[in-house]
Amino acid sequence: MSPKHVPPLQTQQIKAQLKSRELGHLLELYEEVNSTNDVAKEAALNGAAHGLTIVAETQRAGRGRRGRIWTSPSSGDLYMSIVWRKKIPQAHLALATLCTGLGVASAIEKSTAKTVQIKWPNDILIAQKKAAGILVEGIGRSEGLNALIIGIGVNVHREAFPADFETLATSLCLQSDSGSPLDRGVLLCDILKDVEDWLEQLCSSAVAPILESMQKRLAWRGQWVLCDDVAGQIQGLDDKGALILATESGPVHLLSGSVRLRERDSKG
Repeated sequence: MSPKHVPPLQTQQIKAQLKSRELGHLLELYEEVNSTNDVAKEAALNGAAHGLTIVAETQRAGRGRRGRIWTSPSSGDLYMSIVWRKKIPQAHLALATLCTGLGVASAIEKSTAKTVQIKWPNDILIAQKKAAGILVEGIGRSEGLNALIIGIGVNVHREAFPADFETLATSLCLQSDSGSPLDRGVLLCDILKDVEDWLEQLCSSAVAPILESMQKRLAWRGQWVLCDDVAGQIQGLDDKGALILATESGPVHLLSGSVRLRERDSKG
């Protein structure tokens, strides 16, 4: 679908479709921002309530993990950030990104009827290509974590990508077989509901179902990858959500890193 045919998001229409208990009931829509995470972070520092959701039609300076650029044209995609204030046990904070990924993945499956996987820790894949990304940032004070800012970007109606990404990225419209326009408002509400459900489980320390679901969605299991400078085959996740790689010197558990596919005979 051409961007000019994608209807703009409307606050009242979104609120009428909300299924989440708290997320999105405080909602701010913008035509353009530098970054929805930056807007949400500033709002949180100024006392914004739990569940505030910032949505923009385009971002001038969207970003992903490790400061990577997230291109955010006004092409009918979805750029959003959530202020999460409910307490997550310190021992489980690392699972917040995985919970968000589970919620985004299930919401996308409802819109596309396609199998959706999660490339640990924060990329959402359809047909081995990135369709969405997640950036979770903490806001801390002297007494500890004050809030999480949960940024989500979904390629919804984008039909073309920069040359460096055209073989690595996709969009929901490119993957959908229906031929019908995708309703971004419905997708937004599904994401808010499903992300909220998973994060609520995390707040109550219900870790087992989170890890079980993540294991089922884990991309590239059994394949040879490079996670930063560690090469190995993906075996799964441990009970902390760390990625387990089988290396030549034994299993390695990684709590963070950037994963990419690598041919077995080109390791180094």
